[in-house]
Amino acid sequence: QTYRNLEILLVDDGSTDKSGSICDEYANKDSRIKVLHKKNGGVSSARNMGLDLANGKYIAFVDADDFVDEHYISMMYKKCTETQSDLVFCRFAKYINGQSVLVQEKLPEYLTVDILNEQFIDFFSCFFDYKNNIFGSSCRVLFKKQLAIEKRFDPVIKISEDLLFLMSIILKAKCLASVEDCLYFYRQVGDSASHSYKTNYLNSQIALYTELEKIYSLFNFQKQKKLFQTYNCLLCYYVLSNEIKFKSANQRLHIQAVRESVLYQHLRLKYGLRVPGVLFKLKFLVAWFLVKTRLV
Repeated sequence: QTYRNLEILLVDDGSTDKSGSICDEYANKDSRIKVLHKKNGGVSSARNMGLDLANGKYIAFVDADDFVDEHYISMMYKKCTETQSDLVFCRFAKYINGQSVLVQEKLPEYLTVDILNEQFIDFFSCFFDYKNNIFGSSCRVLFKKQLAIEKRFDPVIKISEDLLFLMSIILKAKCLASVEDCLYFYRQVGDSASHSYKTNYLNSQIALYTELEKIYSLFNFQKQKKLFQTYNCLLCYYVLSNEIKFKSANQRLHIQAVRESVLYQHLRLKYGLRVPGVLFKLKFLVAWFLVKTRLV
């Protein structure tokens, strides 16, 4: 990074390969780097440790398989100080097989956080809208550490825990801004945590749904109601597809548990068809038909 006044915390979350020793090697080469070795506890546990031990006034997260532009921190910090914002976004690209694909999205140049302001409501509701490609990640964001003093990542929620954290941070802020440049690169690999089978996934998604509903209830979101319904349909779809691909003697019991959950009320084909490129796929139609007709 071209910005030098920087503390880099590498959290070794109980790795079983040589990652820990590689981190130590980098720490020996660069005084800005500190390595934190801990027992494996998952991504939320690792990020919370980083939050607890970080000394800086600002915080930025970079996932282990992603990378950032060399001017990432300098440009984000400059925008933050120039606009006196509490957090700053940058544009990002998906990095697949060595190729960068810029994600098209609308980010506000500057925005006051006000749950009664229509412009802010429109921006915030986009986190529920996959058509607008808002990437609800705690990465590609620089924010004041003060905002996170009482906030932590929920270890119970395994997927979208960063979305929930980011929403909570935004609601504590006074204003936010964005950098037009693409500075963050989200590497997508087939065997990453987001693509593998997830145990205890239903309880995790119910916990996410419960917390998101609390946030949603703060707003007069009538015109965005369908967005929220579609998002909840997506949560249920992911849970079902996760259980359907897991072949075991208890598969029917797992699927029955989904049917009896609060998420199942949102599983509607009409909502699924509203999400182009995400739900409108043959596997969704098959899964929806099998579950609704109780063939699985």
